Amino acid sequence: MKNSTNLPELLAPAGTLSTALAAYAAGADAVYCGVGRFNAREMGTNFSYDDLSRLSQKAKTLGKRFYLTLNTLVKETEWEAFDETVQKIARLDPDAVILQDIGVARFLRTRYPQLELHASTQMGIHNSPGILEAARMGISRVILERQITLRELKRMVPASPLDIEVFIHGALCCSLSGNCLFSSWMGGWSGNRGRCKQPCRRRFHGTEEGSPKSGFFFSTQDLYTLDMIDDLQQAGVKSLKIEGRLKQPDYVFKVVQAYRMVLDAPSGSRGQVLGEARKILSSSYGRRWSHGFATEKDMAELVQYDSLGVSGQLVGTVASAGKGGFALKVSRRLRLGDRLRIQPASGDEGPSFTVTAMRDGKHPVSTATEGREVFIPYDREVPASGRVYRVGSSVKGVNFDGAGLPLYQPVRRFDLEIHLSRRGIRVFADGRTWESSEEFDEALRHPLDREKVEEEFRRSRNPAVGAALCRVSVEGNPFVPAARLKQLRRDFWSWFEGDLSPEPEEDGPSGYFRRSSGKTGNFTEQELQPVIIKKGGKAVTAGVRAAVVARPLNGAPWFPEHEYVLPGFCSEEDLDMLKQQLGSALEAGCRRFRISSLYQLSLLEELTSESLTLTAAYPLPVANALAAEELYQRGVRRIQAWLELERPAIEALRDASPLVVEVYRYGRPPLLITRARIPVSGPISDSRGGQFRVSEADEAGLTVLYPAQAMEVPGVPGTADCFDYLNAEPGESSTTTFNFDRELV
Repeated sequence: MKNSTNLPELLAPAGTLSTALAAYAAGADAVYCGVGRFNAREMGTNFSYDDLSRLSQKAKTLGKRFYLTLNTLVKETEWEAFDETVQKIARLDPDAVILQDIGVARFLRTRYPQLELHASTQMGIHNSPGILEAARMGISRVILERQITLRELKRMVPASPLDIEVFIHGALCCSLSGNCLFSSWMGGWSGNRGRCKQPCRRRFHGTEEGSPKSGFFFSTQDLYTLDMIDDLQQAGVKSLKIEGRLKQPDYVFKVVQAYRMVLDAPSGSRGQVLGEARKILSSSYGRRWSHGFATEKDMAELVQYDSLGVSGQLVGTVASAGKGGFALKVSRRLRLGDRLRIQPASGDEGPSFTVTAMRDGKHPVSTATEGREVFIPYDREVPASGRVYRVGSSVKGVNFDGAGLPLYQPVRRFDLEIHLSRRGIRVFADGRTWESSEEFDEALRHPLDREKVEEEFRRSRNPAVGAALCRVSVEGNPFVPAARLKQLRRDFWSWFEGDLSPEPEEDGPSGYFRRSSGKTGNFTEQELQPVIIKKGGKAVTAGVRAAVVARPLNGAPWFPEHEYVLPGFCSEEDLDMLKQQLGSALEAGCRRFRISSLYQLSLLEELTSESLTLTAAYPLPVANALAAEELYQRGVRRIQAWLELERPAIEALRDASPLVVEVYRYGRPPLLITRARIPVSGPISDSRGGQFRVSEADEAGLTVLYPAQAMEVPGVPGTADCFDYLNAEPGESSTTTFNFDRELV
């Protein structure tokens, strides 16, 4: 249901309980946080269950909200562990769960229907048909792809059936959300599993004539929108989200404080507080500010390749390092309690720590001033000549310690159906009926307000028991005095709680996960027919038996026997052009399409009611059988196993899937796709010997990073083969199996 309040929600990141408390103290309406697994910041601190319980209790006491992130891909073999996680957190009554995996959406919708679902930006929803598809999946809010313009946003939001959330501040990924394989390709650390190593922040070297020879070609500036709040509010955005679950409490406090100041100012006078808000924000130790992808001009200026893409405030350089610590040449005042990061010149991720001791010569000091050289104890390797940045500090006079907060007491919730008439009241709950027969007078001036009845009956006697859904129907026009309504509510809950059965044990997940809408296994040779993806021109077989030919949707001439690959990204403003192309293809008799994004399902449904043959493939992620089942319900008949999966995960998917599973056997997959202008093209390399190639921007304004090596994996019995020759020649000598032979963590 769409939120009807005029002022957008201010949503803050929380990597720890202390950070959540800092966000609330600064004025955040809600926070989002993760537990140890299955969230997009698994490498962060994350919450223990007890701290999450304390957060739930605190949020409800303050009238605030908290959202749980379960926004990673789940492998088929992980469902039981995932279910154990959800069973625990569901008892804490989060206000919503943020998810990426459409299999997770199906699982939660079916097994935990009380949980509200929000679509993570990792789902890559970036246009109106994508929002409609999310609504069909039972999602109530969409966190939009970050790489959309303000103009596109203003076209999307007014027609949206769902609440829309956008990022307003913090670090930006260079790649389209959910599409990035960069970190995974370079060592198995997948951003789609919460383990991104941020290779986009590294220094790379170019060789193409006319391109820079060295720089941080994929390192984006931070997002900043203090001066765009009016635009976002007028567009109808319902939630404004700050990035930074890896950030410290002081950072979150200052950023929330700045945006709260602007939000709370009257719309016409926000410019008067902008200077003060910027001053607060400037002490939060972020990178250089930008408007992200708000306009084409912003996209062109987002990457400053000659600037080290690090966040923080420079406080000095490493003068020397030895056993037990390092000497720091101080360039800006430093204090005990400051959190520092030592940044190597390569741009690789450097170590972070909190300063607990310093020595100036032989004397312990609590403060180091500009020009001094101090020794800081540290037990890890320190990058030689590294630059040292302050990334956090304490907030004076504010305590964010939540260790003593009470734990949340879980509430058993029941749906209530309340029927009122002049003859009395009847309540259905938990399969039982309670009623009170009595004569009510007719209401002459004040008809019975259903919302007041619902509000009253939500007040149970016992804080451990409450109402979930509450439906009220009124027959006739009874007059029920407020005191009498209150007594009826007391009588009902007294009766209900007095005969309440013990809470049942949670049943195990094993039976649930074996349900299937389609057939599992035993597919025919025709159904397992391989596919070759190619451009126009002569046929490419490379020893592959008779195969389906797939080609990009580039317009006439059309070949009805071929499969057409739909574009993974289509901006709101390019939808009409895509509809024209699809309409032309359908008119020519084309019925086979390769779905690469959820929006295409709604788009095709809008254009035709005829039966189509649909395959879901990269970059639409399918890592488990529940995702396959969700797609089956939407007309898909074949799925491509997510490219990052290892062999055992593919085999587990094959064994459980109701659809044919296709394996990407050969090709050169995109590692990063972006609308930002990348200042280099052609071959590039990094200091570790990694070789890549950057494409020129295409007609849609997308630049793609490809690996130098092609991907090639052996066949998996019982699956179909996909050979992608769009960006790879058959039989290349330098290939890799990607994650096929190593576990995707």
